[in-house]
Amino acid sequence: MATLFVVGCGKNENDQEEPVNNDPEILNNEDNENNQNEEIEDLGENENDEEVSASSDQEFTDAELDLITPLEEIKEFYDSIYYSDVDIIDQEEDLLGIRVSKSFEENTYEATINAYTVDPQSRMTLDVNTGEDVYEEQANKNSLGGGAMAEEVKEGVYEYADSLIWKEEGNSYRLKGARSVLALVEENNIEPEEDRLLFYENLAKTNNELDDVNDFVDKIIIPTSLPSGFELSSVSIEKNAQEIMASSYPIEFSYEIKTDGGGRLLVKTYGEYEHTPQLVGEGVEETEVEGVTVQSKEDDIMFTLGDETYRINYLDIELDDVMEIAKSMIEQFN
Repeated sequence: MATLFVVGCGKNENDQEEPVNNDPEILNNEDNENNQNEEIEDLGENENDEEVSASSDQEFTDAELDLITPLEEIKEFYDSIYYSDVDIIDQEEDLLGIRVSKSFEENTYEATINAYTVDPQSRMTLDVNTGEDVYEEQANKNSLGGGAMAEEVKEGVYEYADSLIWKEEGNSYRLKGARSVLALVEENNIEPEEDRLLFYENLAKTNNELDDVNDFVDKIIIPTSLPSGFELSSVSIEKNAQEIMASSYPIEFSYEIKTDGGGRLLVKTYGEYEHTPQLVGEGVEETEVEGVTVQSKEDDIMFTLGDETYRINYLDIELDDVMEIAKSMIEQFN
């Protein structure tokens, strides 16, 4: 495994799988992530305004976030799981990416790896979760009529909802996608479930693809002022093989923070891109904070410091308070 691209994973409450998108031009879309469609306060247009002051009653505290420790734990989890060295996947060219996250609230880890098969090209997605609960739930799930939804194709390995599920060393695995070919000669037919089983039969340890992410994370700017009573709730790292504007960038590091007032902040840092990320569409406003242009739209703000772009998505927090957080970051850059 070498070059990487990330696609976040999602779950449907009814375990109905979304169709696999095999279009190499559309790998991920997080542009609307956590979009609560809340109305943004008017920032005003004062040409001489270079600072934004908080007008709410939110109390702030000096913050010291340790992001390196959870990053090392994420890397350790990723290095402990399995992918596959099956020859239907081009390990050098067609591995699209990886996303690994840690949830502090549940003390769990999750990894998603996406790849394209070779000739014909089709996407395969592997999701890995800590613990065996996900596997057990899917392996034993029945339809509304009471029939088993999972079919055992190998001891402990099941086809379930157009995916292959199994457990490995205490983790739950789920593999989706694969090739589907209807040939003129029947023996040349390819069924997706055959590819998935072939993938499983050639499991191999991952190959330390996250070893180099510390160089990026070490240089990102972290807020020094946060709402009092904040807690770090999750951390994730993504690596992407190619840049898709407004969707995915070569490397992304994000962390979510909860406040004691029920608010949430999702801070994302994009790097190694060719095109500087921007908020787009109607309703985008700009204001100057310490000489840096900050864009705002609905429940998002975005600004660029040097070679990295920061995006803060917020819920149940005042925009002025989010701007104070951004200001604590910008002051470190200046």
